[in-house]
Amino acid sequence: MGRLAKTRAERQRALQVAQDNGLHPDTAPRQSMFHLIQAAKYLPKLQLEFRRLFGRLIPATTLQALEYEEQDILNDILALWRWFAFAPHIVNHLPRLHSRKQLEDVVDKCQSRIHKGLQRLSTASLRLSLRTDVIWNQEPVLSIVLDADQTLQLFQVLQPTLELVHRVLRSVNDNDVTRYGLTLRWEHLVIVPILAGKSLGRTAWHIVMSVLLSLDSVADLKWWNRIQIELPENAVTTLMLTEWKQADQCNVMKLGEEVLKLRFMVAHLHDIKQLPDLDIEGYEIAQHYIQQYQEVLSKQFQATLDAIAWMAEFVNHVAKLPQSDQQTLTMLEEGLQELTTDVSPTPDFSQQVEMPLAMMDSWLTRLEAASNKVLVLQAFASDIIIHQMLDTNEESA
Repeated sequence: MGRLAKTRAERQRALQVAQDNGLHPDTAPRQSMFHLIQAAKYLPKLQLEFRRLFGRLIPATTLQALEYEEQDILNDILALWRWFAFAPHIVNHLPRLHSRKQLEDVVDKCQSRIHKGLQRLSTASLRLSLRTDVIWNQEPVLSIVLDADQTLQLFQVLQPTLELVHRVLRSVNDNDVTRYGLTLRWEHLVIVPILAGKSLGRTAWHIVMSVLLSLDSVADLKWWNRIQIELPENAVTTLMLTEWKQADQCNVMKLGEEVLKLRFMVAHLHDIKQLPDLDIEGYEIAQHYIQQYQEVLSKQFQATLDAIAWMAEFVNHVAKLPQSDQQTLTMLEEGLQELTTDVSPTPDFSQQVEMPLAMMDSWLTRLEAASNKVLVLQAFASDIIIHQMLDTNEESA
């Protein structure tokens, strides 16, 4: 910065202009590299939108050639700028080649380390594999498939898997924003749980890679980062996923969905409570909004209770079957009783949902516990259903 200045005074003026525009000599290289990486990430989206709006006016081959040329030029700029910004005094006759190869080497090394780490986590009943060919809605992702014989294993191995990816990618030197550059290759981390070779609901954990890399610890991930969302069709096709399709299994998954919806709604109202320095008028407005929200909240609360009631009936039905695991069923029955208490506004709640702002803290705390408990209940119930289906298939064969 200011290298073309002929005098010290000119250099100082150049530095001052840069600082006035939010650039500092110590941070400008990283800032500029960060924005170039952002441009490279979003260029394909810009091209896709341009193609949607104006593609009919331009020959397809011409437009495709232009898109490739734009991407190559921007990638060249990235490669050249990395050397200019971070190693201006080093003479490099092939900066484009070396810079691109540097990132490719980092990617290959990370993939190898993650693959080896997944092998160490795998067992005879739990198989973890790395997939780098998955696209999520036109965005490249780093995908990991968890294939377990028991549902609970999927949730138990999630944390070690996240820690492995976090540890490997965070080990990349980030002095020249190379670590963030990995998001050019992997926009998201996608962890796909499957049970005995089939998906439980075509869902996966989907975490923004830049968020994961910005954290010092996986423990800092917020709860909404650990929510499974539906896989897009192209990802399902690439992974060649088949699904366990059974009515009882759908209802088991629905229980978790209803608890999660209720938690989101209460968290929203809890955020209102956190509004700073509410005066009397502001408090009245917030309370009025909550009162209007009561009908929607009440319906969701009832939907959650209905899902719990279905699960209780399912447990009672299975208990009457021969060779049923009574210990597991007892655990499920007790867990459902605890879950009913946790999802309720108060432990002794029996009326319509009418909650003042002051009660949101305790309700949200119980719903956080409920979100964890329901995963365990779903796991045991899913195992019962899948094993029943497998036993039925064996008898039919």
